[in-house]
Amino acid sequence: MSTTRTTVAIDSGLLSTAKDLATLRHQTLGVLIEESLRAHLVAPTPSADDTPLPTFKSGGLRPGIDPSSSADLFAILDDEDMARWSL
Repeated sequence: MSTTRTTVAIDSGLLSTAKDLATLRHQTLGVLIEESLRAHLVAPTPSADDTPLPTFKSGGLRPGIDPSSSADLFAILDDEDMARWSL
C-alpha cells in the first residue's frame, strides 16, 4: 500500500484530541487518521428506511379502519369532509 503526503485544514481542538488519542494508543497521528477514515468510509450509511417515524399517543386507529386499504382510508376522509361541510 502506498502513502501520499497531503495537507488538510482541521479544527485545532480536534487535532489536539486526535494527537492525544494517538499517543495513548502508541500510534502515529497518521495511523489514527487512516484508521478513523477507513472506519467512517466503510460504515453503513443510514437510508430513508432507517429513519424512525414519529408516533403519537392517540390510542391507535378508529375501529373498522384498515390501514392497508387506501380505498377505506379515502372513504373515511371523504365522509369526514362531507360531515364538516354539510349545513
